[in-house]
Amino acid sequence: MWTTIQRASIAQLYDGTTYRLQTLLDAADPDDTSLQQAIADVDERVRLVADLIAGNLIRPAPAGTPPIPAWRLQLELWNNRFPLFNILYALLLLAAIAGFIYYIRK
Repeated sequence: MWTTIQRASIAQLYDGTTYRLQTLLDAADPDDTSLQQAIADVDERVRLVADLIAGNLIRPAPAGTPPIPAWRLQLELWNNRFPLFNILYALLLLAAIAGFIYYIRK
């Protein structure tokens, strides 16, 4: 039976050169998709931390780069919250389908 671990350090996931999550995944029952998903979630988090430590996730702006205006930051945050392109695409697709149905019925 697997035990639940609430927290683990990155170092605890490695046993010398062996990646313990890969060992767990290899030993897991192929029918136990919840365990495989949990291992995949932890693996994704470990990769994010490794990318952050390696400096691949966030890179500082080059020296002399002007600061981003506040209005542009607010617009980007709003766009991430409500993706305008996706909303417009859905509306145009709906209008095209409605127009096609209207054309067929005519």
